[in-house]
Amino acid sequence: MTGISQETSTDSIRFYNDITYKSKKEEDLFSALAYYLKRNGQAISTKDTLGIVYNLRNIAIAQKNLGLYSKSESTAVDALKYIHAYAKDSLMIEPKSGVYNHLGRVYRALHNAKESLRYYNKALVYATTLRDSLRIINNTASINRDQGNYLLAIEKLNTVFQKIKKKKDRYKVQDNLGFNQAKLKNPEGFKNMSQALEGRIAIKDSAGIYTSYNHFSKYYIDRNQEALALQYSNRAYSIAKHLNNKEYIYNALSELAAFSESPRTLLYLKMTDSIRTAQMRKENAYAALEYDYTAAQQRTQAAELAREKEKKKKQTYIFLGLFVLLSAIFTIVLLQSKHKKNNLVQIYKTETRISKKVHDEVANDLYFVMTKLQHKDTLQEEVLDDLEDIYLKTRDISRENSDINTKDNFAETLQFLLLNYKTEKTEIITKGIKAIDWNVISEHKKTAFYRVMQELMTNMKKHSKATLVVVTASQLGKKLEIQYTDNGIGGAIQKGNGLHNTENRIQSVNGTIIFDASNKQGFTAKISL
Repeated sequence: MTGISQETSTDSIRFYNDITYKSKKEEDLFSALAYYLKRNGQAISTKDTLGIVYNLRNIAIAQKNLGLYSKSESTAVDALKYIHAYAKDSLMIEPKSGVYNHLGRVYRALHNAKESLRYYNKALVYATTLRDSLRIINNTASINRDQGNYLLAIEKLNTVFQKIKKKKDRYKVQDNLGFNQAKLKNPEGFKNMSQALEGRIAIKDSAGIYTSYNHFSKYYIDRNQEALALQYSNRAYSIAKHLNNKEYIYNALSELAAFSESPRTLLYLKMTDSIRTAQMRKENAYAALEYDYTAAQQRTQAAELAREKEKKKKQTYIFLGLFVLLSAIFTIVLLQSKHKKNNLVQIYKTETRISKKVHDEVANDLYFVMTKLQHKDTLQEEVLDDLEDIYLKTRDISRENSDINTKDNFAETLQFLLLNYKTEKTEIITKGIKAIDWNVISEHKKTAFYRVMQELMTNMKKHSKATLVVVTASQLGKKLEIQYTDNGIGGAIQKGNGLHNTENRIQSVNGTIIFDASNKQGFTAKISL
């Protein structure tokens, strides 16, 4: 590669490459990011496309290992643009396969199985070595397992296991193979999992041992052998602590939390907040680091833009007439949009005002009456209970119409809303909400979505008799897809004021909502924003 300083010597490249692919420490990964961002700036200045692709691939990998999945996806897509634009296609076959495989891993981490499989299949087409092909096939088998397609996963893993040579990789595949077999009650599953664990212990593969213990815990849970499952969960937790890997510790504590109300359960809850805080810190640190290394590039580009400015100025007059027309159209659309948004703002302000008035003028007065009446010995107990019910209902009305904080930690606000409906009889499960980049979603859309979910959950609580509710969220750019599903009584949909309100709210922000219910399959609502 051309134009690279002494910092890009073979030893430095090998050192930072090892960090990028193997290290779990944040400081190491940020060090690698700084190195490759600087290299990439030099490669861009010399128009070294091969160097740019190499650097972007390593930046994307480091970002993923830090949990910055959206950043990693964006960087990988940038690498693909350079790959597709390069004239010598033969030199980009391996990089193309590598980037596609990386995108498959990113989308799996984001729980988007469809996109993950699509990119793994693209990677397999361009794989240049047997080892690369086997690694990609193993990755697709993991997606099949996630989807419950154990037979297909076993078929792929058997193919890989017969050909793979490296011990560490063989034990990884053998453990995955055994775990899938065990899901189908195949006795070979326990044998393969056991052999993989013994092999991992022999070569001191700590991360692999952790995975094996985790799989054995799930194995015994499936067979209702709680004592053995707990034993392996504790072993997994010990390995996670030894590795000092927050993600492993979090997952191990999550498994342990299912067994008992132990002190570790409390630690698990604390770790949830710790990981969230650490994630925000990493994103902020990365943003600052990225700014430092892109600022110099922007200054160089600004000089080039100045030279182009004079040339574009001459072309401006040609399109002046078109510009005036487009400006007029844009102004009309903007005014209509502003009017629409103002209406929404007024609606939300009205709701907040009603909320405050109900709370201040009704709920507090009722509670004051309750306080006075409690001092009268002759008062019937039922009267106090009735007054308390009125107070609680009034307070709920206040909460349902209160202002919503859509700016800070909206994912936490939404999680709190949904889990607030959880009872001993009703389990609430959320998927993908924390993976959404809520910062790119407008305040009006977030408010509308919050109110719709509130209406659906209230409708469930009042009418459906559901014991399980699942809310799943996914994102593609600024496009948001949410599915609400419960196992309630279902039946023909009768759109009362509640469901009509949800439709009106979603339509007011140019979204769609589709309801589906049957006598046996509960109720489903699909929302697109």
